[in-house]
Amino acid sequence: MTTARSTRPGRVQHRGSTTLLGLVLPLVILAAGAGVAASWRDELPARVATHWGSDGPDGFSSLTALLVGTVAGCAVLVAAFWAFAFWAGRVRNLRQLAVGLNVGVATLVAALTVGTLAPQRGLTDGSEVGGVGLAITVAVFGALALGLLVALILPRDEPSPETDRPRDDVPRIPLTADERAVWVRQTSSSTGMVITLLAAVLVAAAVTTAGTWGLLAVPVALVLLSLAMFSWVVTVDVTGLTVRSTLGVPRKHLPVDEIVDATVDDVVPLRDFGGYGWRTSTDGRTGVVIRGGETLEVRSTGGRRFVVTVDDAATAAALLNAFADRHRAARPAGTPESTVEES
Repeated sequence: MTTARSTRPGRVQHRGSTTLLGLVLPLVILAAGAGVAASWRDELPARVATHWGSDGPDGFSSLTALLVGTVAGCAVLVAAFWAFAFWAGRVRNLRQLAVGLNVGVATLVAALTVGTLAPQRGLTDGSEVGGVGLAITVAVFGALALGLLVALILPRDEPSPETDRPRDDVPRIPLTADERAVWVRQTSSSTGMVITLLAAVLVAAAVTTAGTWGLLAVPVALVLLSLAMFSWVVTVDVTGLTVRSTLGVPRKHLPVDEIVDATVDDVVPLRDFGGYGWRTSTDGRTGVVIRGGETLEVRSTGGRRFVVTVDDAATAAALLNAFADRHRAARPAGTPESTVEES
């Protein structure tokens, strides 16, 4: 059997939106924060407070050093993640991660800079400023909200034509033309969840002891991260494959009319994907890798390959192949494929 190679149209259509949302917007946010801070130069102490401990401010620097060290450093990080998304972000989930992170980090840095400097206006000594718990809380949740919002509005992948043919040796479950079937599994990493939740408890205890209540946003974020990255529901039905976190986002849906075939693989997370969670590998695969072992791998149109580590992957693959075969048999020639749904 010969397999045609996809020309992957639509591979670079995302670069305009990726640049606008992943580079221009974060740099504008950083520039706005730096501009506001610089406009207060004559109202601020010669050495402003930049770090707070349990007894108040314990770190100081000049305004220039603060802006160069934080804003300029963040701008370099933004440029690096934008370059990754620009050149390697053919799959929307990768672009969402890079663009959402850029906007979130830029918002956090700008908001913290402005929020911690505002109460120092009119002071002659930065050590006289009080706590900045409220400013930290607003900055953290504002950064999370804006980063998530931009990731969600990022344009979806362009539809890709089906040029690859399904392999003959993949598993299949015999289905009649109108037979219904659904396969659902929960997959999670107890190790990842325990480590993240333990970190949240330790941070919460430290924040409570220090009385810096604004930093309670950090353990809350860690709990949400645990639910979003280490616990997933995998569903195979007549519409295709759906993988969503227990939190509800991230979520990925591969429509049945874009599925070429599905197989079972065995992965080693660190070797194959460089870590755990929503990952991408050097060979172009993306997916949810939360433990080693049995993995469902789905080839879809445009040369895309998605994986998810889940038990009973063989049944999921066989059912997906049956649905994909049945859809191809019933689809009129020339019918365009739908677009991958992600959030």
